[in-house]
Amino acid sequence: MGSVPDLSPCEPHHGSGAPRRSVSSDCDRIFARYSAPSSLEARLLTWLRAIGFRSALRKELGSKRATSRPYARTISTSFRRLAVRESAHRSATPVGALHSTMSFHSWRLLANLWALMESHKETRSRSHPMMRRERVTRRRSAAAHFALFALALVLVSCSDEPADIRLRNDSVVTREDIPILINVLKNDDANESLKVVDVTVPANGLAEIDEDDLKVTYTPNPDYEGSDTFNYTVQTPSGAKASARVDITISSINDPPIAADDVATTSVNRPVDIPVLANDTDPEGDTFSIQGTSTANGGTVLSNGQTVTYTPSANFLGTDRFTYTVIDEREASSSAFVDVTVAQTGNPPALVDDDFSTNEDTSVVLNVLANDQYAGVLNVVSVTNSPYATNVINVDNTVTMTPVGDVFGPMEFSYTVQADNGWYATANVRVLVISVNDPPVANDDRTVTATRPVTLDVLNNDTDIDGAAFTVIGVTNPANGTAVINADFSITYTPGAGFNNEDTFNYTLEDFGSATDVAQVRVAYNANCTGSNQHCDWDVSNGCETDTNIEDSDCGACGVRCHSQYACVGGTCVPNCPDGRLECDNQMGNGCEINGDTNAQHCGSCANACPPGQSCDAGSCAGCPSGYEDCDGDTGNGCEANLTADPGHCGGCDTACGTGEYCVSSTCDANCGTGTADCNNDVNNGCEVDTDVDTSHCGDCATACGSGESCDAGTCISGCPTGFEDCDGNTANGCEANLSGDLNCSTCGNACSDVELCTAGACANCSTGRGNCDPAITGCEVDFDTDDLHCGDCATSCTSNEVCSAGSCVPGCSPGYEECDGNTANGCEDLASNAHCGACNVACTARTQTCSGTACGACTGTTRDCNLDASDACEVNINTSSANCGSCGNPCGGGESCVAGVCTAGCAGGTEECDGNTANGCESLATNTNCGTCGIVCTTATQTCTSGSCVACGPGLMDCDGDATNGCEAAVDTDTRCGGCSITCSTSQTCTSGACVACTAGNGDCDTDATNGCETDLTTNADCGGCNITCTADVQTCETGSCNPCAADTGDCDGDASNLCEVDLTTDTNCGACGVTCLTPATCVAGSCT
Repeated sequence: MGSVPDLSPCEPHHGSGAPRRSVSSDCDRIFARYSAPSSLEARLLTWLRAIGFRSALRKELGSKRATSRPYARTISTSFRRLAVRESAHRSATPVGALHSTMSFHSWRLLANLWALMESHKETRSRSHPMMRRERVTRRRSAAAHFALFALALVLVSCSDEPADIRLRNDSVVTREDIPILINVLKNDDANESLKVVDVTVPANGLAEIDEDDLKVTYTPNPDYEGSDTFNYTVQTPSGAKASARVDITISSINDPPIAADDVATTSVNRPVDIPVLANDTDPEGDTFSIQGTSTANGGTVLSNGQTVTYTPSANFLGTDRFTYTVIDEREASSSAFVDVTVAQTGNPPALVDDDFSTNEDTSVVLNVLANDQYAGVLNVVSVTNSPYATNVINVDNTVTMTPVGDVFGPMEFSYTVQADNGWYATANVRVLVISVNDPPVANDDRTVTATRPVTLDVLNNDTDIDGAAFTVIGVTNPANGTAVINADFSITYTPGAGFNNEDTFNYTLEDFGSATDVAQVRVAYNANCTGSNQHCDWDVSNGCETDTNIEDSDCGACGVRCHSQYACVGGTCVPNCPDGRLECDNQMGNGCEINGDTNAQHCGSCANACPPGQSCDAGSCAGCPSGYEDCDGDTGNGCEANLTADPGHCGGCDTACGTGEYCVSSTCDANCGTGTADCNNDVNNGCEVDTDVDTSHCGDCATACGSGESCDAGTCISGCPTGFEDCDGNTANGCEANLSGDLNCSTCGNACSDVELCTAGACANCSTGRGNCDPAITGCEVDFDTDDLHCGDCATSCTSNEVCSAGSCVPGCSPGYEECDGNTANGCEDLASNAHCGACNVACTARTQTCSGTACGACTGTTRDCNLDASDACEVNINTSSANCGSCGNPCGGGESCVAGVCTAGCAGGTEECDGNTANGCESLATNTNCGTCGIVCTTATQTCTSGSCVACGPGLMDCDGDATNGCEAAVDTDTRCGGCSITCSTSQTCTSGACVACTAGNGDCDTDATNGCETDLTTNADCGGCNITCTADVQTCETGSCNPCAADTGDCDGDASNLCEVDLTTDTNCGACGVTCLTPATCVAGSCT
């Protein structure tokens, strides 16, 4: 104990020179010796038993001599320095470090103290030589004991150091109904590890210690907003505890209003106002209103924002349901159901159809209720209009019908009544409009001539609205000449001798019904006018002023005006078309009606039709579809060579393959491409069989799959390929069900709803505003906002006088229709009808005109539109029709035929009574059933009746409709008629030289147009492996001719098979499906917005 410990091995290195070891085995031994309980505490206890601390201190410091005072002060100061250094050392020691260790400076201080005490004793011994050696020894032993005690006191103090915990209060913020995980220890300090061992119960929520005892989860009470607090308690491994507070601020979120279901009752045909908001509430007390409603199956629903009006459909009985959505001022919403019961009140009226008649051009008042049966009061609430009559409801519930002028025949309309008990009922009315003969219209004539006498065709500008024939029956005497009616009803005027001025006379026109009209003829006679020079301005003083050979306003004769695109040449109006325009129908009235620069039927010149597949550009036919060329130079057959499959033109015109070679994808090859084969041994139609899927040639030409098997990748397999199933149990049609389709989504019978589509084997919601109304069409193909047939949902179809706007049927008309008669009940009128041709109330003159496109076209010659149907134009020839002989509606009697517009006994030339039925008149001898003679039948399809004889059809043509009047009308080199009238090529074939030829692999003839061959790429999403086989939008893509599902969490969102499934479906903008966007604060987790 008397030696001073050597601390040099533990002393830090300072200054220059070689660094000393900061840690060594010697240092370890020193610290172990002076801190081990066996060497320190045992000695301390032994020493304390021998003497007390006070006694030992008095022995060292008890001297009162002045020489002892500096020594005592030195020792006291040393102990104070020791205490300060050890306090700083403990603060810097990491939590969990050995408490009994001491800083190096404390060890060094103790060593210096030891040396000081030893030095002081020796000095005292030298200062007192007479002192006995025993006294010196005792004092040295006491000093040693004192140093040992000081060292032990420090080490024990260090080993008993208390835990130091400094906690800080926490403050956090969360949102209403949103839990929050709080790291309460994040801002706390301690010299030992901490764990949360307890939490108090907050007043407005729940606090729970996390499983690692380091954090606390706080969950606010439902719908609570405001502040809350709780305390948490921590504990160290040594058992020390401390507590702190957590303050929580819960911010408000807008809770949606609470919509409660409603019920209502009404009677048949009675609207009911429903106060649906009366039982609804809002948790925050916000004001709210009705945002919208769904449609109802049995009626209509309208909302004014506060109430809902339900109007049952006509005569609907039973229970109906719809939904309404309520929205608050901060745009949170919820929905509820409304159930409406429509009850019966009394019995419906029994209406009886009516029959009336009136004369042409005559209005009639119709008492439609006279024969109806009902004990109460009936009111006519609506009537429809016929195309050629208007109907108006009168105050006394009669109906006034006014036929369109000059129209006759049967007309129909319907009327609807409402009984006083609410019931509606509808009945039909038939009105026969009896034909009344309208007089012909005689128009004035004038002429200037030098001819003596002059013959005038006065009937040339006269008309009869009924289309009837008319004649001149009388003429007045002119003042300065004579007028005579000729056999053809022209009039010859002879001027008096020497007369050279103007004369006039009248003539009388009469039709077959003895109706007449009168017109005036003016003749300006000038003996000096010769040739083309005529007197056209009616001023005899200026002589023959007009050259009718060149004058556009008087061409060939005075008053004959040429069209602005015609010119007068040699007294005749001839086309004078601007550049690029053509006159092809020889009708001066419409001018040069064709644009020859762009019209493919009249390209550069009339009737110069471009071959199929070509277009007209600057008056020239140009261009062939990709993969085709016009190799024979014959524009008549168009682009006839298929450069991808024709061995005579493989890859280019006249590039012929060798004997036995095939043309495969524009390259000559001795073998067919993978998955194809030449099973008919004809290189001309190439490798016509797809051996990957053909059950008759599965894998090769010789292998046919058995019953109940399918061909999958060239192998016959039992059952169905992956993704398909036999859902109907019919082995004849194989595995008909695509399990990625909407009808059988992943399993047979699992059909997706109207607002879902099959995605990744499950029915997923369509995007807002779209629906899946046709399960045969993949994807959400319907836009509920604009589709007139599916407006708002799949079941709602707008009427003819409505259009779909923003998902609701609103008044309006579809293109080509307009509301012309002001009666919305009968819908919008067709602008291609005779009554409204191109625009409302632009009527084509009955029977003498018909609506063609958007303009009235005149019936030519003796044709008339007798059925007033613009769709078949001027369908009757009144010169030959036994039902309309001479005029529409004038039938011939039994045994009569119509000859030159006159009913004549017997049969006219070219006709005979072949069927023995005189009521239907004489049969034509120019038909395939009576060709030249009654009973001579031309062979169907291959012959037609021409000039009374059966004549064979030309090459590539057949008479497929059996109508001799249009001859061999059908080309039999098309996909729909290939070599015969009823031979149709499949979509995997095209018609070549009258035979169905297989398309090359990867191509199909989907437009059934043989002229452009196999035009469709069958590797796209729209036509995957076959025509119109569409891969399911977003979740499938076309690979090697099959619709393959996308890998997990990917989708084909751009519909382009070339880049496969290009979109990641785990993002916030495409979450689980293409176009599904997560709304803030939700994010996409595992394909769902959460």
